[in-house]
Amino acid sequence: MGMISHTQHYFFSTTFMTSLKALFLLLAIALTAHAQAKPDPQESILLERLNQYVQEDISLEALQKRVQEQPDSAEAHYRLGVAYLGKKKFGDEKALEEFMQAIRLKPDYAEAYCALGLVYEGLGKSEEAIEAYKKSATLDPKGPLIFSRLKYLYRTSGRYEEAIEVAEKNSLLHPNNAFQFFSLGDLYLKVGRTEDAIVAYKKGISIKPPKDNLFPPIDIPMNNSGAQKLGELYIKLGRYADAIEPCKQAIQDDPKNIEAYRVLSDAYTKLGLTWEAVETAKQAVQVAPDDPKVYFELGVVYVMIGDKETAIGVHKTMLEIGQKPGGKRYVFYADWLLQKINQ
Repeated sequence: MGMISHTQHYFFSTTFMTSLKALFLLLAIALTAHAQAKPDPQESILLERLNQYVQEDISLEALQKRVQEQPDSAEAHYRLGVAYLGKKKFGDEKALEEFMQAIRLKPDYAEAYCALGLVYEGLGKSEEAIEAYKKSATLDPKGPLIFSRLKYLYRTSGRYEEAIEVAEKNSLLHPNNAFQFFSLGDLYLKVGRTEDAIVAYKKGISIKPPKDNLFPPIDIPMNNSGAQKLGELYIKLGRYADAIEPCKQAIQDDPKNIEAYRVLSDAYTKLGLTWEAVETAKQAVQVAPDDPKVYFELGVVYVMIGDKETAIGVHKTMLEIGQKPGGKRYVFYADWLLQKINQ
């Protein structure tokens, strides 16, 4: 189980592998099936893989029979609850009954409380979900997905200080998880703690994903979003020179991150570095020639540096591309660019 510590943001450890697999399946079903239970971006990626990785070939009838034969087995009720959750025929109510019975039989069943919280989320009962997650966290203080769900519920209900408390605790438990610090930085900004947000983003950027991950490498670099966020924050604060390095880092981590090119080009423009601004916008066009937004951003850069003639040339190019099959989006952005030119 040693390798699991590298991915513990996405799930918490259990004693038995069969129980761990059941929880994985539960999370994959619940977090992708319920609109109100939206996981973090990186969490979504792993949950999709977990769903493929941990499919169990156990029929609902077999699990029901097991409960009949072992009515005092908390594990049996828990596993049946997982099965019910994946069956539209029964839905969440049946799963709820089984998880609650599992908890009655085993009051310290951390996984069952986590499962209960997920079901409550699916039923739109946020307060009940919060209480279930808090109980699960008390029983298993290192359960990162529990903290992630608590943080989500607090954040979406505007309870930012409570969300920050949870996020800070989670970042201490998992100091090598970049995404925790990016999320914490976002929360700090919600309450106006700008400098704390900068520190959190920087910490996340400094962390690289582990090479010996339990699962195949993730295509989206974990530290990319935080670098871009930091660059955007510096732009908002008027610290244009400080925005350059984070944006370069974001592009280095993901050369196809078009938004990072836009922010970097904006920083150069604000600093009066005309050549750098134009070249950065041109690089974005080379990286994503089929994206009308990069042409739009290039045209905007020319407008911002006072070269409307070249901007009009970009506008003309966009209209020409827009005449081709599937080019309607180019026409839309071309019209938007023309508005910028005529301002």
